[in-house]
Amino acid sequence: MNSKEKNMTKNEHEKSVVFLGGKSSGKTSIILRFLERPDDQAKPTVGVEYVYARMNKSNSMGKDIGHVWEVGGGVLMSKLIESVIDNKNISSTGIVLTVDLSQPKRLWTVLEHWLRVLKSRVDDVIKHGDDGKNGRIRERLLEAARMKYKEDHPDLDLLDLFPLPITIVCTKYDTFQNFESEERKVICRTLRFLAHTIGAHLQFCSTMKCEGLVSRVKGLISNLLFNTEIAPSQQTAHNKPLSVTAGQDTMQDIGMPPIPDGDVGKLSARTPMELWKYAYTKYFPQEDIMISSSSSSSVKDPSKDIQYKEVEIDALKMQKDQELMKYMKTLERQDELRSL
Repeated sequence: MNSKEKNMTKNEHEKSVVFLGGKSSGKTSIILRFLERPDDQAKPTVGVEYVYARMNKSNSMGKDIGHVWEVGGGVLMSKLIESVIDNKNISSTGIVLTVDLSQPKRLWTVLEHWLRVLKSRVDDVIKHGDDGKNGRIRERLLEAARMKYKEDHPDLDLLDLFPLPITIVCTKYDTFQNFESEERKVICRTLRFLAHTIGAHLQFCSTMKCEGLVSRVKGLISNLLFNTEIAPSQQTAHNKPLSVTAGQDTMQDIGMPPIPDGDVGKLSARTPMELWKYAYTKYFPQEDIMISSSSSSSVKDPSKDIQYKEVEIDALKMQKDQELMKYMKTLERQDELRSL
């Protein structure tokens, strides 16, 4: 990066977008299409790549600058996120999280990993910020996230909004559309639940002669970088490419997770997210992507062991149990009203 580019980065009014996702999930191709560059010679990204985009200012001479970072190498290189999200840019950074629709047996694990990495990094930056301005930054970021939802949205109490704006771009739709109908339905409903819960835009995409989908993705990136307007979208049919802007979906429309009736009484899930994880991974057992898990499903639940009893932990567990019950009851009431 030359001195001119470094000076660009210093401007606090300029925004950044960080591209994350699984290996070979289309991050580089999307960036090249956004920059109006040919993507037929896209090469695998190693480490962190940086480019900047320009856009004519609407009310004055000159151009706005947007900074685009790509973390390549998939989940094994996720620690590199520390180099692109810090206390200087956290208030002006958006995320594009890419998901490969052609690999449903990695989809949940990849999404779960990156959301966990992002949350850890954001929490760490806010906690250890050294510029004296991070005191209320989380509240400001969450307030901005809530603005995507109407005040009377029925699900506000059920959501766990992410502090940074996120767009989930699901690539390789051309392959996905050849899946069995029930497979597509499970994947679509699961992605809708995940995006809705964290307050993310959700967009399916393919670079294979689907200019309409590519154009929609470019508009979402432009919104993150330059605050351009995006038209609300609620295309949720599983036999078409999903396009759902944050705040447009509802838990009622998404429905209950596809859990077999015989499994309901065996579940140990304590949150809606754990419930959907169980349902999705039951349908699509996840492959090992070399992410170490903290525990195995075959290990005895330590929360039931008296030697691990902790008042604070028990209280948190009770809270999560109550949240799950509230979620289930809300969906049941909505189903009853819909059947009238």
